[in-house]
Amino acid sequence: MLFAGLALAACMPASAGAPEEPTPATAPAGTLGLVSRFEVDGVTDDLLTAGLGLEGLRAAAPPAFADPRRPTPTELRRRAIYVAWRGLADLAPGGGAGSLSGPRPDERIAGVELRIAVRAPGGRGADLVMLQLPRTFDPRDPCVVAAASSGSRGIYGALPTAAEWGLRKGCAVVTTDKGTGNGFFDHSRRAGIRVDGVTTTDLADPLLGFLPDPVASPSAPWRLSSKHAHAGVDPETQWGERLIAATRVGFEWLNVEYRSRLRAPLSPANTRVIASGISNGGAVVLRALELDRGPVRERWFDAAVVSEPNAIVAAAMPRLALAGPAAARAVEVRSLLDYSTLHGLLQPCAVLAEVDAAAPFAALTAANRAFHEAWCADLAAQGDVAGASVEARAADARARLLEAGIGAGALRLGHVNVQSQLWLSIAVTYLNAVARASVAEAPCGLGFAAVDAGGAPRALTDEEWARLYADRHPASRPYRPAID
Repeated sequence: MLFAGLALAACMPASAGAPEEPTPATAPAGTLGLVSRFEVDGVTDDLLTAGLGLEGLRAAAPPAFADPRRPTPTELRRRAIYVAWRGLADLAPGGGAGSLSGPRPDERIAGVELRIAVRAPGGRGADLVMLQLPRTFDPRDPCVVAAASSGSRGIYGALPTAAEWGLRKGCAVVTTDKGTGNGFFDHSRRAGIRVDGVTTTDLADPLLGFLPDPVASPSAPWRLSSKHAHAGVDPETQWGERLIAATRVGFEWLNVEYRSRLRAPLSPANTRVIASGISNGGAVVLRALELDRGPVRERWFDAAVVSEPNAIVAAAMPRLALAGPAAARAVEVRSLLDYSTLHGLLQPCAVLAEVDAAAPFAALTAANRAFHEAWCADLAAQGDVAGASVEARAADARARLLEAGIGAGALRLGHVNVQSQLWLSIAVTYLNAVARASVAEAPCGLGFAAVDAGGAPRALTDEEWARLYADRHPASRPYRPAID
């Protein structure tokens, strides 16, 4: 398993219709090329579940590989789709999957899936755009859903959310991973991952998802570079542009696929286009809408649907007035990086002040109470919280989060955030990205690595490396070694 390695000492306290390999094609201008074209029959393979169906997605074990050291693009795709669904949807019986959302029992969606490589800003790798065309798509009454993956997920990171609705409604779905996808580089192997998921030591491969600078990491060869964190650009600053660019590429390939059936090319002027995303993907949509300000008939999007968007409005509104049961008050607006470090610093202590025993993961906090008490003591020793007792320190940590504008309802999820190391994982990614740091610079010692049972960094095994494209998760646990 991959874990985000955070050296915290200096920063905070201690198918029948699916071809097995890509089908080549001529790329429209502005793209590097068509990475793969899968025709899926809706029986052995499909657009929504890679042929797994609802029961396959519910299976405890992920899809296996014929050769664990050399999985094929098709096998990696199937496993990546499985991982995306498991990470974003409640698939348990009674959770709504199969009735309110997700694939219905025995439902599989036939069609065509194209993955297109485009040049990444800065020229240090390739980005990926995906176009999914369900067989029910009607070019005489076309609709397109333009989606963005959430978190730091790969290209299938919007499939269980925005794309699922579009595919089931017969819409084409174009997805961007917004430059934060599964682009890892293993410095011990001097190897990267292509945008189709296959690992390679050919550093000149045009489909390499990410090529770091420097390639070598002599002081810590087990470190991994992450595209989101180490590409030398802050992808968040380009999210709106990336969704618009992906939508343009999607229309180009849509017209390639349907050229024999169209009287006129499809475009936003004659097609309903809905932008959609959740979390970071929702933020991508909002930023794209801000840029989409031309005359109505020249705009890319007709509508947008977002949920829980990571919307930071500091530039337009440095302070926000929060209304609630008490009197309204103004709070400073922070960046996601600042929110993540604030939570990462205070929440491991503040969870001890949460009195709701039924809060999610509260039992795990109780089981790890000694760790949280030690964290509170570290905070007190450095002057970050006040109080002579654990209870007083936890209450002060919670009060500081409330004062920063974090709602009590959000703090109820603190047990989940701490036990999954959510905020620390966001911090390592965004600190490196905002600093435009290389793996060798590692601000505050923060970086990525696999870890052993004791939490010490180690090299990935050959099998772990081969499946990293499919298995990596957007939020991972930190380790706390000394800074190298």
